[in-house]
Amino acid sequence: MQFLCGGSVLLNLSAAERDRSDKWLHRLARLQGGDPGFFVLAAHSFAVRVTVLFDTTVLVPALVDQLANHPACFSALMAGTSGTNRSVCSTHTLAECYSVLTSLPVRRRITAPEARRLVEESILPRFTVVALDMEDYRSAIRIVSESGLTGGIIYDALHLAAARREGCERILTYNLHHFNALCPAEITVSAP
Repeated sequence: MQFLCGGSVLLNLSAAERDRSDKWLHRLARLQGGDPGFFVLAAHSFAVRVTVLFDTTVLVPALVDQLANHPACFSALMAGTSGTNRSVCSTHTLAECYSVLTSLPVRRRITAPEARRLVEESILPRFTVVALDMEDYRSAIRIVSESGLTGGIIYDALHLAAARREGCERILTYNLHHFNALCPAEITVSAP
């Protein structure tokens, strides 16, 4: 497992270090807002286990401590990938994360090999990655075109296709406008 922390220095952890790190991360998540094994849905006063799709706008800040949203996104990442919660992203998300990580205007730039390792070691082991097929693309294009939507919202429609296929109850994103325009009522859209 790798985490981008401490001025964007990659930490390589052994199995024993990873176990200690996971325990520390769980304590940190609790301090920042509760039990890391639960997402609390606003419509309920109790915690439930959920399947949640993470958008690139949440994954990248979770991995880069130089970004303002890092604490909230990191806590969401730890909560979403612990216990019986199931975290989902699409294959397209992996490419988006790599693209954003390698082009961020941060103090210490993230190199291409570091970005690859972040995707491979911090995202892939923790997420169900949904490979989109031709029907997913056709459905996404149909949804946005029938709604008269244009531009980059098509990429969020692809993420929604992955969320629907995996039965996600929730989508975590900072791109609330796009997802609220696309999502059916049974999927809760929120920022961390």
